[in-house]
Amino acid sequence: MAGAIERARACSPFLSMQLDRLETVAAALAEGRLDTALEAARAQGAGEDVMAALRRERSGYALALGIGDLAGTLTLTEVVEALSDLADRAMERALAAAIAERTPDEAPRGFAIIAMGKLGGRELNYSSDIDLIFLYDPATLPRKPREEPRRRIAPEAHGRRLRLPRRSAAAPVARGDADRAAGRGGDQLL
Repeated sequence: MAGAIERARACSPFLSMQLDRLETVAAALAEGRLDTALEAARAQGAGEDVMAALRRERSGYALALGIGDLAGTLTLTEVVEALSDLADRAMERALAAAIAERTPDEAPRGFAIIAMGKLGGRELNYSSDIDLIFLYDPATLPRKPREEPRRRIAPEAHGRRLRLPRRSAAAPVARGDADRAAGRGGDQLL
């Protein structure tokens, strides 16, 4: 792994920055313990601020998987499955946070996200966007008192975006291409 870390520092500004920022992930990689590095990357996703936690976890996974990939210790299948699992966890957590913000005492229900494209095929790579279809059941989706069923979904998925609490100007966790056909580029989803 030492050679892969050295190449990442020399050739990848992103991975070099993550090696400096994510000390527990970097330390495990330096010791050649990829499984421990992946566990430390997942632990980066802990925290109350969902968006910040998801970005930290994504960065940790990019670092651990990138170094493991450069070192030749991961197969292509292992990399794309780990990235797909990360996207699945991010969507699940983002949906739960969006519903909890609107209806704090309700469990997430009545809403489904269907993954298409590379995520649907469990083939996400480092630069993949995610193609999603959002479905909801107006009869079971949690809503505020006296809120009309059709109006309650708007804050969560209006305009093909899943809006999350405390969204920041930081890099998104994932991008989609819902507006590319209309010439507007990809939407920030998470």
